[in-house]
Amino acid sequence: MMMIQTFAEPMLPAALQDQLRPLLDDAFPGFFNGRIYVKQQPHFRIIMDDEGEVVGQVALDYRVIRVGAEVVQICFVIDLCVRKDRRRQGIGSKLLAEAETQARQAGVSFIVLMADLHDFYSRHGFLRIQSELTRWLAIEDRASHSLIEEDLADQLMAKPMTEIGWPKGPIDLLGYLP
Repeated sequence: MMMIQTFAEPMLPAALQDQLRPLLDDAFPGFFNGRIYVKQQPHFRIIMDDEGEVVGQVALDYRVIRVGAEVVQICFVIDLCVRKDRRRQGIGSKLLAEAETQARQAGVSFIVLMADLHDFYSRHGFLRIQSELTRWLAIEDRASHSLIEEDLADQLMAKPMTEIGWPKGPIDLLGYLP
């Protein structure tokens, strides 16, 4: 039987971490390199488990960012992935729905993510963010090294959790890019 569980990242059992490593390495080749995070550990991880086997996961990172002159509370959805042999069974959609439920309960204004699968996320209510520039702290090999400012309109997507629309202006992530 499939089951969804949420873990605060520091409480993630070692056995689940061991199952996440190959899942993440397979889904995102060259990024995780045997770790369960790329730049920084997320706050929470939602895991889809089927009879003790991890079949999918998504990570959540809560923060405030600045968009133009406004400070906005968001939940970054990070590294949504499903095991290759379990794709196209609705697992990714269920994980995303659970992430949305938790983000609403946390009272954030938007769920934000970086994506190249725009059609999948658009079907779930996400819209492309059109901004002038996005600024973030660059981290490589577990060390901060500079500020980067780029146009990420081809990757950034957001879903409003309130009636308020996405503010206008450049985006400052006030930290690293998940």
